[in-house]
Amino acid sequence: MNASGLTVFANFFIDTDERLLRMIDSFQSFQGVRPEKWVINIRGRHRKKAAWFLEMHVDEPLHLSFKESKEGWFFDTTELLDEIPTDYVLCWVEDHICVASPEYMNNVIHDMRRHNADMMCYSFHSVLMKRYAVVEMQEGGSILHFANDTENHALIAQNEPLYYFIIYPSIMKTELFRKVVLNPCSRKERRWSTATPFDFEKNIHNGLDWLPVNTCISKDELFAAIDDDRKGIYRSLQSRGLYPIREERQTYAAKK
Repeated sequence: MNASGLTVFANFFIDTDERLLRMIDSFQSFQGVRPEKWVINIRGRHRKKAAWFLEMHVDEPLHLSFKESKEGWFFDTTELLDEIPTDYVLCWVEDHICVASPEYMNNVIHDMRRHNADMMCYSFHSVLMKRYAVVEMQEGGSILHFANDTENHALIAQNEPLYYFIIYPSIMKTELFRKVVLNPCSRKERRWSTATPFDFEKNIHNGLDWLPVNTCISKDELFAAIDDDRKGIYRSLQSRGLYPIREERQTYAAKK
Protein backbone atom coordinates (compact mmCIF):
# COMPACT_ATOMS: atom_id res chain seq x y z
CA MET A 1 0.00 0.00 0.00
CA ASN A 2 1.30 3.43 -0.91
CA ALA A 3 1.56 6.19 1.69
CA SER A 4 -0.87 8.40 -0.20
CA GLY A 5 -0.28 12.12 0.15
CA LEU A 6 3.35 11.76 1.30
CA THR A 7 6.60 12.96 -0.28
CA VAL A 8 9.99 12.00 1.14
CA PHE A 9 12.29 15.04 1.07
CA ALA A 10 16.03 15.16 1.75
CA ASN A 11 18.75 17.74 1.28
CA PHE A 12 21.64 15.95 2.86
CA PHE A 13 25.43 15.79 2.86
CA ILE A 14 26.98 12.43 1.95
CA ASP A 15 30.74 12.91 2.19
CA THR A 16 32.10 9.66 3.69
CA ASP A 17 31.74 5.93 3.13
CA GLU A 18 30.06 5.67 6.53
CA ARG A 19 27.39 8.26 5.74
CA LEU A 20 26.74 6.53 2.42
CA LEU A 21 26.27 3.18 4.18
CA ARG A 22 23.93 4.77 6.71
CA MET A 23 21.89 6.39 3.96
CA ILE A 24 21.50 3.01 2.25
CA ASP A 25 20.52 1.28 5.50
CA SER A 26 18.05 4.05 6.33
CA PHE A 27 16.48 3.91 2.88
CA GLN A 28 16.08 0.16 3.00
CA SER A 29 14.46 0.35 6.42
CA PHE A 30 11.47 2.38 5.19
CA GLN A 31 11.27 2.02 1.41
CA GLY A 32 8.26 -0.26 1.91
CA VAL A 33 6.24 2.78 2.95
CA ARG A 34 6.11 3.66 -0.77
CA PRO A 35 5.52 7.43 -0.76
CA GLU A 36 4.04 9.15 -3.79
CA LYS A 37 7.33 10.87 -4.60
CA TRP A 38 10.95 11.30 -3.51
CA VAL A 39 12.58 14.74 -3.73
CA ILE A 40 16.27 14.32 -2.93
CA ASN A 41 19.10 16.84 -3.10
CA ILE A 42 22.54 15.41 -2.36
CA ARG A 43 25.72 17.29 -1.47
CA GLY A 44 29.15 15.97 -0.58
CA ARG A 45 31.91 13.86 -2.07
CA HIS A 46 29.77 10.73 -2.46
CA ARG A 47 26.73 12.46 -3.95
CA LYS A 48 26.99 10.60 -7.27
CA LYS A 49 27.25 7.19 -5.58
CA ALA A 50 24.25 8.01 -3.40
CA ALA A 51 22.26 9.19 -6.43
CA TRP A 52 23.12 6.04 -8.39
CA PHE A 53 21.88 3.87 -5.53
CA LEU A 54 18.58 5.76 -5.29
CA GLU A 55 18.05 5.68 -9.04
CA MET A 56 18.47 1.90 -8.94
CA HIS A 57 16.16 1.29 -5.98
CA VAL A 58 13.41 3.93 -5.85
CA ASP A 59 10.30 2.65 -7.63
CA GLU A 60 8.23 5.83 -7.23
CA PRO A 61 8.77 9.15 -9.05
CA LEU A 62 12.18 10.53 -8.05
CA HIS A 63 13.47 14.09 -8.42
CA LEU A 64 17.25 14.14 -7.92
CA SER A 65 19.44 17.23 -7.76
CA PHE A 66 22.90 18.31 -6.60
CA LYS A 67 22.33 21.91 -5.51
CA GLU A 68 25.04 23.34 -3.25
CA SER A 69 25.04 27.10 -3.58
CA LYS A 70 27.02 29.50 -1.44
CA GLU A 71 23.69 30.82 -0.10
CA GLY A 72 23.19 27.57 1.76
CA TRP A 73 20.65 24.92 2.70
CA PHE A 74 17.56 27.12 2.95
CA PHE A 75 18.14 28.80 -0.39
CA ASP A 76 18.67 25.49 -2.17
CA THR A 77 15.65 23.90 -0.48
CA THR A 78 13.48 26.84 -1.54
CA GLU A 79 14.22 25.96 -5.15
CA LEU A 80 12.86 22.43 -4.55
CA LEU A 81 9.56 23.32 -2.88
CA ASP A 82 7.54 23.21 -6.10
CA GLU A 83 8.66 19.60 -6.61
CA ILE A 84 6.63 18.52 -3.54
CA PRO A 85 3.08 17.74 -4.75
CA THR A 86 1.61 16.19 -1.59
CA ASP A 87 -0.05 17.44 1.61
CA TYR A 88 2.59 15.86 3.85
CA VAL A 89 6.36 15.56 3.68
CA LEU A 90 8.76 13.27 5.54
CA CYS A 91 12.05 15.08 6.17
CA TRP A 92 14.50 12.22 5.74
CA VAL A 93 17.60 12.23 7.93
CA GLU A 94 19.99 9.54 6.77
CA ASP A 95 21.28 8.44 10.18
CA HIS A 96 17.90 7.30 11.50
CA ILE A 97 16.60 3.79 10.88
CA CYS A 98 12.93 2.82 10.64
CA VAL A 99 12.06 0.17 13.24
CA ALA A 100 8.33 -0.01 12.45
CA SER A 101 6.57 -1.98 9.74
CA PRO A 102 5.46 -0.23 6.53
CA GLU A 103 1.86 -1.00 7.50
CA TYR A 104 2.23 0.76 10.83
CA MET A 105 3.98 3.73 9.22
CA ASN A 106 1.12 4.07 6.74
CA ASN A 107 -1.41 3.88 9.57
CA VAL A 108 0.39 6.72 11.34
CA ILE A 109 0.34 8.89 8.21
CA HIS A 110 -3.35 8.10 7.69
CA ASP A 111 -4.16 9.02 11.31
CA MET A 112 -2.16 12.26 11.08
CA ARG A 113 -4.30 13.29 8.12
CA ARG A 114 -7.51 12.19 9.85
CA HIS A 115 -6.76 14.33 12.90
CA ASN A 116 -5.30 17.29 10.98
CA ALA A 117 -1.87 17.00 12.60
CA ASP A 118 0.73 19.57 11.58
CA MET A 119 3.82 17.68 12.71
CA MET A 120 5.15 14.53 14.26
CA CYS A 121 8.82 13.95 15.11
CA TYR A 122 9.40 10.38 13.95
CA SER A 123 12.45 9.59 16.13
CA PHE A 124 13.62 9.89 19.78
CA HIS A 125 10.35 8.28 20.90
CA SER A 126 11.15 7.98 24.62
CA VAL A 127 12.25 11.64 24.73
CA LEU A 128 8.95 12.76 23.21
CA MET A 129 6.86 10.58 25.53
CA LYS A 130 8.55 12.20 28.53
CA ARG A 131 8.33 15.68 27.02
CA TYR A 132 4.62 15.58 26.29
CA ALA A 133 3.54 13.62 29.39
CA VAL A 134 2.45 16.88 31.06
CA VAL A 135 -0.24 17.73 28.48
CA GLU A 136 -3.57 16.05 27.85
CA MET A 137 -3.31 14.16 24.58
CA GLN A 138 -6.18 12.75 22.54
CA GLU A 139 -6.40 9.21 21.18
CA GLY A 140 -6.14 8.96 17.41
CA GLY A 141 -5.67 5.35 16.39
CA SER A 142 -1.92 4.86 16.05
CA ILE A 143 -1.13 8.38 17.36
CA LEU A 144 -1.69 10.63 20.35
CA HIS A 145 -2.30 14.27 19.44
CA PHE A 146 -2.73 17.70 21.03
CA ALA A 147 -2.70 21.37 20.14
CA ASN A 148 0.66 22.82 21.10
CA ASP A 149 -0.68 26.28 21.84
CA THR A 150 0.78 28.82 24.25
CA GLU A 151 -0.96 27.16 27.23
CA ASN A 152 0.35 23.68 26.51
CA HIS A 153 3.73 25.12 25.55
CA ALA A 154 4.01 26.64 29.04
CA LEU A 155 3.34 23.23 30.62
CA ILE A 156 5.90 21.48 28.43
CA ALA A 157 8.49 24.20 29.03
CA GLN A 158 8.28 23.60 32.78
CA ASN A 159 9.71 20.15 32.10
CA GLU A 160 12.06 21.11 29.27
CA PRO A 161 12.56 24.89 29.01
CA LEU A 162 14.35 25.04 25.64
CA TYR A 163 12.60 22.21 23.83
CA TYR A 164 12.00 22.48 20.08
CA PHE A 165 8.35 22.68 19.05
CA ILE A 166 9.24 22.48 15.34
CA ILE A 167 11.61 19.60 14.67
CA TYR A 168 13.37 18.62 11.45
CA PRO A 169 13.26 14.78 11.54
CA SER A 170 9.49 14.87 11.24
CA ILE A 171 6.51 14.06 9.12
CA MET A 172 4.76 17.40 8.69
CA LYS A 173 2.26 19.25 6.60
CA THR A 174 3.92 20.56 3.48
CA GLU A 175 2.32 23.92 4.28
CA LEU A 176 4.29 24.11 7.55
CA PHE A 177 7.47 22.86 5.86
CA ARG A 178 7.17 25.59 3.23
CA LYS A 179 6.53 28.25 5.88
CA VAL A 180 9.72 27.36 7.77
CA VAL A 181 11.87 27.15 4.64
CA LEU A 182 10.57 30.45 3.28
CA ASN A 183 11.11 32.25 6.61
CA PRO A 184 14.71 31.45 7.55
CA CYS A 185 16.36 32.93 10.61
CA SER A 186 17.75 36.41 10.34
CA ARG A 187 21.50 36.79 10.55
CA LYS A 188 21.11 37.85 14.22
CA GLU A 189 18.96 34.80 15.09
CA ARG A 190 21.10 32.29 13.21
CA ARG A 191 22.91 29.75 15.39
CA TRP A 192 24.33 27.31 12.85
CA SER A 193 26.21 27.27 9.57
CA THR A 194 24.02 28.14 6.57
CA ALA A 195 25.23 24.90 4.94
CA THR A 196 23.18 22.89 7.46
CA PRO A 197 19.42 22.56 8.15
CA PHE A 198 19.77 22.96 11.92
CA ASP A 199 18.13 26.41 12.06
CA PHE A 200 14.98 24.76 10.68
CA GLU A 201 14.13 23.76 14.25
CA LYS A 202 12.29 26.31 16.38
CA ASN A 203 12.18 26.93 20.11
CA ILE A 204 11.31 29.87 22.34
CA HIS A 205 14.34 31.82 21.06
CA ASN A 206 12.61 31.98 17.67
CA GLY A 207 9.42 33.34 19.24
CA LEU A 208 6.01 31.85 20.00
CA ASP A 209 4.50 33.23 16.78
CA TRP A 210 5.15 29.76 15.33
CA LEU A 211 2.49 28.36 17.66
CA PRO A 212 -0.01 26.76 17.65
CA VAL A 213 1.26 23.56 16.07
CA ASN A 214 -1.07 20.56 16.04
CA THR A 215 1.43 18.03 17.30
CA CYS A 216 1.28 14.26 17.54
CA ILE A 217 3.39 11.32 18.61
CA SER A 218 3.13 7.73 17.45
CA LYS A 219 2.14 5.20 20.09
CA ASP A 220 5.00 2.93 19.07
CA GLU A 221 8.55 3.79 18.02
CA LEU A 222 8.91 4.57 14.30
CA PHE A 223 12.58 5.44 13.72
CA ALA A 224 15.64 5.26 15.95
CA ALA A 225 18.87 7.24 15.74
CA ILE A 226 21.96 5.26 14.86
CA ASP A 227 24.36 6.92 17.32
CA ASP A 228 22.65 9.90 18.96
CA ASP A 229 21.95 9.24 22.65
CA ARG A 230 19.98 11.82 24.63
CA LYS A 231 20.94 12.45 28.28
CA GLY A 232 20.01 9.04 29.59
CA ILE A 233 16.41 9.35 28.31
CA TYR A 234 17.08 7.77 24.94
CA ARG A 235 19.35 4.98 23.74
CA SER A 236 20.53 4.92 20.14
CA LEU A 237 20.65 1.77 18.01
CA GLN A 238 24.38 1.46 18.64
CA SER A 239 23.84 1.73 22.40
CA ARG A 240 21.22 -1.03 22.11
CA GLY A 241 23.70 -3.22 20.22
CA LEU A 242 21.52 -3.13 17.09
CA TYR A 243 23.83 -1.28 14.68
CA PRO A 244 27.58 -1.77 14.10
CA ILE A 245 30.01 0.84 15.42
CA ARG A 246 32.39 1.39 12.51
CA GLU A 247 33.63 4.82 13.60
CA GLU A 248 33.28 7.34 16.42
CA ARG A 249 30.21 9.59 16.37
CA GLN A 250 30.58 12.67 14.18
CA THR A 251 28.34 15.70 13.99
CA TYR A 252 27.96 18.43 11.39
CA ALA A 253 26.27 20.79 13.83
CA ALA A 254 28.89 23.50 13.29
CA LYS A 255 28.19 26.91 14.74
CA LYS A 256 27.88 29.80 12.29
